[in-house]
Amino acid sequence: MTTTFVGMKEFRQNMAQISEEACRKNHRLVLLRKNRPIMEIHPLSEEQQFVDDILRRAKSAQTGKTYTTKQIRKRLGLV
Repeated sequence: MTTTFVGMKEFRQNMAQISEEACRKNHRLVLLRKNRPIMEIHPLSEEQQFVDDILRRAKSAQTGKTYTTKQIRKRLGLV
């Protein structure tokens, strides 16, 4: 999957066009604020893949494999 970096302002102004193109080309979007990644968006290719992903993440949460917001910010260099 190809990654495309998009500024937050550009994404807000052209959200429909950018997301449609990302789905069509199967691109993952990384949204940037002041040239720092803040969010990742990727197209759902298959409904089953989506369900499997949710179940895997729920299992991780149940076993305590989660991060706090503070840990995530520190890991991304935002603190």
